[in-house]
Amino acid sequence: MKKMAYQSMSPLGSALGALTKRKVFVSYHHALDQAYYNYLTTTFADTYEVFSDNSLDRKIESENSEYIRWKIYQDNIKGSSCTIVILGAQTPDRKYVD
Repeated sequence: MKKMAYQSMSPLGSALGALTKRKVFVSYHHALDQAYYNYLTTTFADTYEVFSDNSLDRKIESENSEYIRWKIYQDNIKGSSCTIVILGAQTPDRKYVD
């Protein structure tokens, strides 16, 4: 019998139906937008289980911008099926945002 994980949940859960779980990279400003990230992952990764979070666990210790970009791509973005960018008040001023 096919498992219907979302039928007994809220209207959002019912609307999601039997979606394929996605591997998601979430980009956000850790110092200022952590609360938004926590809400997003608690709701969609933990409660509804529609994606697994593939975001950075901690800061990459390097001053080399090219290495940091490469490392994030190799360890977090590569293999993800979706990228979510949380846009905060200081996003346009961030070092790695073009």
